[in-house]
Parts: sequence; C-alpha cells; structure tokens
Amino acid sequence: MRHLGLPLGFATMNQSRIVAAASALFAGSLANDLAAQWRDIATTNSPQALYSPAMACSDAGTILLFGGSRGSSTGPNSTTTLYATGTWVRDGGDWLQLMPSTVPQRRLGAQCVYDPVRGRFVMYGGWMASGLLGTASAETFEFDGVDWQQVTPASGPGPRYQYGMSHDLARQRTVLFGGRPQVLGSQLFDDTWEYDGVNWQQVSTPNRPPRLERQAMAYLPAIGATVMFGGIALNAAGNQLALTDATWSYDGSDWTLITPPGPRPVARVGSRMVLDSARNVLVLHGGMATGGTVLADTWEFDGATWTLQPTQTTARVDAGLAFDPVRREVVRFGGRPSTSTVAAGTTAYGAHAQTVGIGCQGTNGAPSLDSSDAPRLGLTFDLQLQNLDPGAAFAVLVLGASATAPTPLGGFGMPGCIGYVSADLSLLVAANAGAATWTSAIPNQLALLGAGLFAQGFSFDAAANALGLVSTNGWSSLVGH
Repeated sequence: MRHLGLPLGFATMNQSRIVAAASALFAGSLANDLAAQWRDIATTNSPQALYSPAMACSDAGTILLFGGSRGSSTGPNSTTTLYATGTWVRDGGDWLQLMPSTVPQRRLGAQCVYDPVRGRFVMYGGWMASGLLGTASAETFEFDGVDWQQVTPASGPGPRYQYGMSHDLARQRTVLFGGRPQVLGSQLFDDTWEYDGVNWQQVSTPNRPPRLERQAMAYLPAIGATVMFGGIALNAAGNQLALTDATWSYDGSDWTLITPPGPRPVARVGSRMVLDSARNVLVLHGGMATGGTVLADTWEFDGATWTLQPTQTTARVDAGLAFDPVRREVVRFGGRPSTSTVAAGTTAYGAHAQTVGIGCQGTNGAPSLDSSDAPRLGLTFDLQLQNLDPGAAFAVLVLGASATAPTPLGGFGMPGCIGYVSADLSLLVAANAGAATWTSAIPNQLALLGAGLFAQGFSFDAAANALGLVSTNGWSSLVGH
C-alpha cells in the first residue's frame, strides 16, 4: 500500500466533496483501464467443452444447461459420443450435475426457456444422436428443478433444431420461430408457434421474417414483444442462403421489421441474446460473421437502438447464454472459438463485487468491509464497515484503482494486519456504534465498464497496536451495468 502511515492523506471533507473526489478517481484512474466487463469464473466442477447447448435461468437464479455437442465439426456427427449428456445447474457458484430419473436423449441445437408462472424450464426439439447422421426431434420436455418430464401436446412444430425461442412474459407463451428439419439440404422454416404449457399452436401472421436458422431471440418487456436478430436466411425462391442483420419484433399477432437508427450488429449466425430484466434491455453476444469470423462483441438493444458495449472477451459462436436476475449478470458457457475447436469455461458479463482476505483483530473483533451491491453505471452503492471500535467517531476508507499482493502491515505498527489495495484515495467516514457506511455514485459513462475498483477499511483502535489502527478485509469490484 502506498503512503500508509500518519497522515494517511485523509480527505477530511464534506460528503459532496468526498463524492466529487471519488468520481474523479473513477473518471481518471479507472477510465484508463482496459474495459473488460466479461470475466472468467473459476469453478471446481463444470460441464466439459461443448457447443449449442440448451441453457436458461430461473427467476431464483438457477441456471440450467442440457445437451450440446463436444465435436468440433460445424454440424452433427455420427459418433454419438460427441453428443453431450447430463443435466447441469448453477446457482451463482459451482456447477452441479444432477441425476434426474428421466433424462432426454442427448441432443444439440435445442433451445430452453424458463416459464416463471409455472416454474418450469421448457425445451423443444434439437438434433438427436441416432443412426448415421442423427434425427431432428419433435419432443417437448419440461424440467421442474428435480426431474425432466416429456409432455405430449396434441400438436406441435414438428421435428426441427437450430430455431429461435423465447418466453413472452406478458402473454405467458413460449414463442418459437424457424429452424431446420435435417442436416442435408436447404429446407428452413418460417413458421411461428406458441406453447401455453398445454399445447402448441401455430400462429398465422400477416407478415413474417424469411426462413431462418440459428438466429438470436428474446422477449423485451420494454416494447411488449419478442425480438429476433440475425441468423441464416433463405430467400423467397428457396435457393440461396445468406447471413442477415435484420431485427424483427413479434407482439403475438404480427411480425414487424425494425430499422433502428445508428449502428447495429453485423450480420451473423449462432449468436445468443438474453433479457437483462434488471435494466429492461436485451444483450446480444458473439456469433459468426460472413466469411467465418467468430465474433467477440457484445451489443445491447433497448427496443429502439442498438449500442455496442466497450467490452472484451474471447470470441464464441453457438455458446450457451443466460441472464441471472439474482446476481444481475449474463453468464456464458462453452461455444466454439473457431469452426474447428470447442471450448469449456464459464464467463460472466455485468457488475461484480467480492470480499478478499480477512481483517485483523481489534477491540471489537475483526473489522469487516462489504458492499450492498456491485458498482453499477449511473447508480449509487454503499460500502459498509462493521465491527469497528465502538468508541471511534470515524473510520478510514481507502479506495484504489488496483489491488496489491497481500502486504503485511507489521512494519507500520499493525502486527497481524494485511493490506490489499493501492491507497489512491483515503477518506474519513463518520462511524457510530461500531459501524460506518460510505455511499457514492458511479458516473454513467460507458468508458468505465469493466474498470476495477478496490477498497479496504481501517478502524481507529488505540488499544489494538502501536499505530492505533486495525484493518478490514479487502474488497474488489468490477464496474458494470
């Protein structure tokens, strides 16, 4: 830690000046950092490398992942061992493989959505390992968190995979569009189907998108409609396939071609799109552009315009993607970095905060530091200090633009205490009854996405050591939406 000692470079100022100083730190030191809002998540257990799985998240923050392929080819493979099996869930921490009594046959190219009213995940179709090439499924499966159940609607979309699917929250319908029935040939669908939890029904619309496969699709409450982007489109004559950059919306009665002003994502196939329900925007990620370039970009759509996010991550096509509403982050698994490789690994997009290390013992135990939420653009967040010396009227909060290796502070007269952050700004915060809270606003600047903010607290404690200070644990965060 820099300049730890007395004085600590304290900013003994009123609250407005403290916020202004913190904002300057954000806008200065942090804005120069590489915007990398996507971050890798280390897990002990994980599905193996795969692409094109079915993946969705419940309102309670449970992510479900099923199926996909471990093969490196761009289509299904006759070797059934290349098809992934197993039902995996993640509740913000490690992946857990479940052992339900009923398991759908292994498949790729199926889609999964969550129906919050019925508390069920819904999965349809997919390409199943069967015979020389495999076969398209016409099965509807539901998962209740414990077991899979195959339901038998009176009608349905028929065998298909690589379609688009979303759940219309307002009308309580699962919406499906397009896809293909087989590997060979250029047959694609341009039909719209809805599932109400009992039966599938085909919807006839005055307008419809072209025949499509591997498009991105999600429901956007801001406009009360399902939004669909990209994919491989088949022309009206049925003799030419091309990637598209069209944005469509479906309100339950008709499809509308949207022409947003300004920039928009390039034409692509195999991208994924999910609803960030906390901000009411859609997040589109990855895919493959014309010419075979696998993309790493991330876009957001608010119902009127597309906005490219200043983030960096590894390129992926046909990855699994889901939004965790509890932790307010988009989670990605697997996908293909190229047409010949398949990846594993879990990454997340969104603001993040966590504690680091431990505090040292003082009069009131080990003081601690944590936050009420991660730092998010345009919003305020709190840093909360606990277990301070009850007799202290102030605490010290150190903010840094970087973390440091754990540094023993015994040389400063604080034996057993550890420093965790660079001391770029030191603040005096009013304390009462052993607790203190510091509140600050994050500027609403896209340049701050992915920037790191780090903090550590210190409690005045004359009886604890020669310096009269004891330290909290460290706190690290990623600024995001």
